[in-house]
Amino acid sequence: MLLAGDHRTPRVWTGQTGGRPFSTQPDAPTLLLETNRYATRLEVRRLDAAGRIGYLKINNSLGDNRLIAQFDSALTSVQNTQSLVLDLRETPSGGNSTVARAIIGRFIEREAPYQRHELPGEEAQTGVPRRWLELVAPRGPRYVKPLAVLVGRWTGSMGEGLAIGFDALGRAAVVGTEMAQLRGAIYSYKLPHSGIGFNFPVERLYHVNGQPREAYRPKVYVDLMQTSKTSPPSADPVLQTALAGLKKQ
Repeated sequence: MLLAGDHRTPRVWTGQTGGRPFSTQPDAPTLLLETNRYATRLEVRRLDAAGRIGYLKINNSLGDNRLIAQFDSALTSVQNTQSLVLDLRETPSGGNSTVARAIIGRFIEREAPYQRHELPGEEAQTGVPRRWLELVAPRGPRYVKPLAVLVGRWTGSMGEGLAIGFDALGRAAVVGTEMAQLRGAIYSYKLPHSGIGFNFPVERLYHVNGQPREAYRPKVYVDLMQTSKTSPPSADPVLQTALAGLKKQ
């Protein structure tokens, strides 16, 4: 009971380690990625000495609406660059579509669909399919220079939605490997008496061209097994491939 709790009463554990007291709150809201601690929701820097290539990396914060203002500020700081890299390789917990639409909206000229939804439960109950396209609208000063979006196995859920959205809109070169291949949108509920929370997938998600999101593969695909044979361990072949593509543009 001490370890598991009753799912209703927030627990506070106190103890001692190395002669020093400590306390922890295991029920406090968290992303539950115990091994990862990020100094910031968003990293921003320039990749070359001349400052012509901007770099924005989102650290697993696509579910935090505070990222919107931070992203706007960061994008303003690199607005005068000749190209930009948006790194989505550290977004395993996904996020929400508000943050995703806010990000995409800074790069587009007109309203357009960025992903397709399907509700299979309704078709199972009624025999009538329910499908729809989600639109994204332009927002704020637009970044118009070439853009590369980096993805990988830890690009999950809404990170995957961002990638297929940028691809559908033709606004960025998506570079990297397969993504997390999560199979749709989950809805969250809580049992009324025990307070136990649970999630299950409800919507299937697709590229606007009808391809299942989990089947999407970047058009600029990087085979890490092959590049590891010729690159030093410290190399980042996905980033290097993106930079080579931006240089050509």
